[in-house]
Amino acid sequence: MTEPLCRYSVPGAIISVSGREIPWLDAPETGSTMDDAAVMVRTGFYGWAVLTTLAQKTGRGTRGREWSSPPSKGLWMSLILPPPEEPRRMDGLPRLAAGVLAETLEVMTGIPFELKHPNDVVCAGRKVAGILAETVILRESVRSVILGLGLDLTVTRAEFDEAGLPDATSLLLEAGWSPEREDIIREYLGRFKPACESLFSGKDETDRTAGQEGKH
Repeated sequence: MTEPLCRYSVPGAIISVSGREIPWLDAPETGSTMDDAAVMVRTGFYGWAVLTTLAQKTGRGTRGREWSSPPSKGLWMSLILPPPEEPRRMDGLPRLAAGVLAETLEVMTGIPFELKHPNDVVCAGRKVAGILAETVILRESVRSVILGLGLDLTVTRAEFDEAGLPDATSLLLEAGWSPEREDIIREYLGRFKPACESLFSGKDETDRTAGQEGKH
């Protein structure tokens, strides 16, 4: 396995709603799962895959901001996705991903979550998760889409204050507990994969058009 992918292990396969197996690679620590996912694509991978890490040293957020994460305190994940045939269909991906995450967390914890522009998930006005989407281009065409997701699970208020993040929160702080990483990944993918495929295929537009025609 190519560096930096040699630090990843494969704990198992995530079964999607359609019964399709998606590889899951997990690392104890890495610089950025987004960068590692891009390496995976450039060395020949195509399809759906999940990369996670217990600690991320040079994570990347919106506008290129870098950040690091406390070990074993969150879900730091990158999803590799096949691209849509029409590039314009990627425009709604970050918002869709954030919306599905908010829905997933509400179902799992029983408390409300909302979206904040551009692609953040918040609870009681504080950020609990962020979404980032990038593309890998090979031979002048989009080979894959990489979706990054950072979710604070058990970070404490003292740890946020020490990091200078007074407006951030975690599932532990808001719900009093946090689901396991694997349970969140499985629940999220079960909802996100069909929604993403609908967006990329244009079926969501077809459904919206049919609904509007039915109102006349």
